[in-house]
Amino acid sequence: MASFICNDLSVNVLKRGVFFLLALSLLSACSEQRDDVSVRDIKQAYLRISFDDGPNKGAYVYRKSADPVSQLSLTYHEKNNATFLIAQRLQAEDERIQLDEMQRFVSGKLRKGRNTVSDWQGKPLQPSVDGSKPCGELKLRDRHELMAYSNAYGVYLECDSFTVDSISKWQDSDDAGKQVRMVRGQFQDTLRLNITNDDAPFQRIETQVTVEFNLPQERKIK
Repeated sequence: MASFICNDLSVNVLKRGVFFLLALSLLSACSEQRDDVSVRDIKQAYLRISFDDGPNKGAYVYRKSADPVSQLSLTYHEKNNATFLIAQRLQAEDERIQLDEMQRFVSGKLRKGRNTVSDWQGKPLQPSVDGSKPCGELKLRDRHELMAYSNAYGVYLECDSFTVDSISKWQDSDDAGKQVRMVRGQFQDTLRLNITNDDAPFQRIETQVTVEFNLPQERKIK
């Protein structure tokens, strides 16, 4: 009887061990999947901007278009030792607002976790006379006359946030001599918007803005 019980316990322990190893393997696979985004997702690259207040209150999703001047990318500039997040001439998916231009500058190469925000030369930030900081800017335009303003120009006031949530491995790009990877992350800031209204005086507001992105980053193969 004792031998039977011991054998039964051994089988149960073995089963639990197998289930534990299987669960651990699945967890590891899921973790790798989160951290190693496929380059095939490049066509799904996006930029999502959320405004807490003002005429643009709400969230807007932007993707690169067929327009040859449209741009949505992350680029490391070795000369400046700085990484640029650049968005240019992008139309929101709901077609209400065009993002004429947006930048965010980060010191050095991107790494997973919190990164240091800088100016375009990769140097520490020095506040301007108006209290803003030169870590980038944001320009909006109502090209289809759907909003109550014609354009808005925004500057950042804090410049202390840029977090990378995941970075995929470098893979060969379709462009010869280049490699590409996907970078997913986000940042928050206080944005001062200078707004040119259609039928009212010039307006200046401050609002919290959150930017989320999943973008390709390319580099030349040396």
